[in-house]
Amino acid sequence: MRVLVISDLHANLPALEAVLAAEPYDRLIVGGDLVAFGPHPAEVVDFVRTHATVAVRGNHDHALAYEADARSAPAMQPLAEETR
Repeated sequence: MRVLVISDLHANLPALEAVLAAEPYDRLIVGGDLVAFGPHPAEVVDFVRTHATVAVRGNHDHALAYEADARSAPAMQPLAEETR
């Protein structure tokens, strides 16, 4: 069995698709941070909901769901807030 573990997708659907095309897998485990920064948050979340065996909530996912501070690096905070 091949287990693919990925994390920090940050709404980057093209990167997700590239990894999936290069790495065949039987089980997908996602370590969080599906949203923020990238242009495709809904598509990434939908894919993970449909295909992941296990997924955990990252700090950016938590910030979006609970209107909380993602505690990003200070230089990244404005972008994280804007793309949330």
